[in-house]
Amino acid sequence: MVVRFWGVRGSIPVPGLNTAVYGGNTSCIEIKNQDGIFVIDAGSGIRALGDKIKQSNQNFEIYLFLTHTHWDHIQGLPFFSPIFDYRYKIMIHGPSMLGKLRNMISGQMGYIYFPVKMDDLASYLEFRELETETFKIGNTKISTIYIYHPTACLGYSFESEGKKVVTLFDFEVDVSSSEILAGDIFPQMLRIAGRENIPTDDKILDFAKEADLLIIDAQYTKLEYQTKRGWGHSSIPSAINFGIKSKAKKIILFHLDPSRKDEDMMLIEHYIENYFKMKGVKFNVYVAREGMEIEV
Repeated sequence: MVVRFWGVRGSIPVPGLNTAVYGGNTSCIEIKNQDGIFVIDAGSGIRALGDKIKQSNQNFEIYLFLTHTHWDHIQGLPFFSPIFDYRYKIMIHGPSMLGKLRNMISGQMGYIYFPVKMDDLASYLEFRELETETFKIGNTKISTIYIYHPTACLGYSFESEGKKVVTLFDFEVDVSSSEILAGDIFPQMLRIAGRENIPTDDKILDFAKEADLLIIDAQYTKLEYQTKRGWGHSSIPSAINFGIKSKAKKIILFHLDPSRKDEDMMLIEHYIENYFKMKGVKFNVYVAREGMEIEV
């Protein structure tokens, strides 16, 4: 599998000179293998991916997997050029939204907001709502799990040819399932997913176990997280600790805070590298960059 990052930011696109190295587009990841193109999230980064797909003049079946429907994860879909081309079949997967996933996605393309309604698109669109399940597309095994976020949000696992890629964003590592089940935090997630679908902390850890590549939410510093608990995102130390516990072979820190400039991200990467050197531990932890490509 080849994994390419088309958008790595959270919350809002932040293009400009201060984000030219790590990128300013919101969440979009492409996984490509012998079974086709799998796209995780449709943030603003999906626009450039769509242009590349159109230029290649192949891969007319596209599998899109939405983690959830917050705007920074769907806002690029109206600008994804294959949706305007009759040759393309796009299968849109996402968390169960009580039968309303299509309506939630099409809402941002209402004529009051966008000049082309979803019903007028030339491509063939198919929607599939997912819960905690496992299925195959070709020889690629895909598994899903609910992860801790204010609304229903899915983590994904893609397994192909003995390799495993896991995505866990948007995800707050330091929230516990007992808090959610008690109704103390994330009530909307509990209402939509249902009590039976709220995984334990250990179950999420097992989901990511021994991943060849773990892409995980790491929006905040440890200090920032103190005032942002319950926002649905992880601190960088917590994300790294989760990756270590899961025995992931390579960790990519994702969903970068929009306020963070390139120089800030470079300092964070430098600190992480030095920390592991001082500990005498070799560990593969990297910060996601737009355009980064990893062969798994």
